Amino acid sequence: MIQQLKKMVSGLQTLSGLTLFACLPMFFSGVTRISMLMFIGLSIVEYFLDKRYQYSQFFTLHKAPFWACIAYFLLLIIYAPFEQDTQHLPLFIESRSAFLIFGVLGLLDTKVPPAKYLAGIASGMSTILIAYTLYLAYTQAPEVVTNWQKHIILTRHTKIHAHMAFNMYLNVAMAACFWFIKQYKSWFTRGALTLLIVLFYSAVAYSNARTGFVASNIIIMAGIIYLLWDKQKILVVSATVLLAIVGGTLILNNHKVEKMLSTQKDVRYDIWIESVTLLKQAPLLGIGASTNVEHLIDVFLDSPYIIRDRALIDSCLHPDISGAHPHNQLLQSSMEFGLLGLLTMLGILLLPIAYMVKYKCNLVLLTFWSVIVIQLQTEVIRGSLGDYAFCLYLLFAMYYAQQSSKKVVGSMQGHDQLPSTAR
Repeated sequence: MIQQLKKMVSGLQTLSGLTLFACLPMFFSGVTRISMLMFIGLSIVEYFLDKRYQYSQFFTLHKAPFWACIAYFLLLIIYAPFEQDTQHLPLFIESRSAFLIFGVLGLLDTKVPPAKYLAGIASGMSTILIAYTLYLAYTQAPEVVTNWQKHIILTRHTKIHAHMAFNMYLNVAMAACFWFIKQYKSWFTRGALTLLIVLFYSAVAYSNARTGFVASNIIIMAGIIYLLWDKQKILVVSATVLLAIVGGTLILNNHKVEKMLSTQKDVRYDIWIESVTLLKQAPLLGIGASTNVEHLIDVFLDSPYIIRDRALIDSCLHPDISGAHPHNQLLQSSMEFGLLGLLTMLGILLLPIAYMVKYKCNLVLLTFWSVIVIQLQTEVIRGSLGDYAFCLYLLFAMYYAQQSSKKVVGSMQGHDQLPSTAR
């Protein structure tokens, strides 16, 4: 009876995790909410059914990013009594509760769906949503379309998800395809997966994204090294040079980059300058998350350059305040909670990389987390990925980092270099 219950809970937990993962490239919906609640609840039930509490180790390098997530949420609560303006606190508490919840799930060694299922869903969902976007753009086009690229981008942005979250999912799908290629020996399968990589790469390039497209090129380079370095070093070097030329040419022809180069102005640069000026007013302690939003909105409205970006200003004044941030996660954390905020966020972002490097984890996995860190130098978690999506990516990344490091850990245990982690 107990074994049947364990099997049922495990199956439902896996199914809810896969459903939640499939929802990442789309706007938050009822399906997302239900699958997330199921995944969280079933993960906790499974922890006790498996009696993992008997051998859990909570204070390891693998668990450190999750402790940092919990601390990041607690800073929001600790600062609440000292905020000058608390009107946005409920929104932040609701959104950032993902750091607390998924942080706890990480400490509990929550199991995640098998890699082949996640890779298949990432590839399949990306393909389906690209096709669906093109279908919507074609069937819902106005009578006269002067710029099809802008129309398709706008369709995806309004019907599917913002370009940053969608492109990140496409980058995950590319990484998954490289992983799949290494698993299969069939040239037909490998050829089909290569075509998918080209499709996802082209979709990111077409979206006029800058950071996302740079991330795509990094993933392609890492994927080539991952597949060919052991046997085809000359081919790897040649492909990397070719990719650098092609990718560099495409990024220079990016609409946003062209505009920045021609005008020598970029609103994100102005936002950084204004944000750093605000940070200097309270660099050690910060001013709290809600108060920081109000200060940023005031500064943006007073800036003769930033106020010209009407889309940004509208997103700042919208009830969800989605645009009221400094477009840099480390900067935002420092502005909100001072030095503690900076150290906490550095822990969340960099400790996974430290773990992966130390235990020689899978290169594709390391690259995936690195591109998330890169994206957050020009955006913030809530504005680009969403808090729950970021935390889910972290949970999956650390789980598979531990899995891919098992051979290294095992060999070190054999030489008495590490304590046993056998379950």
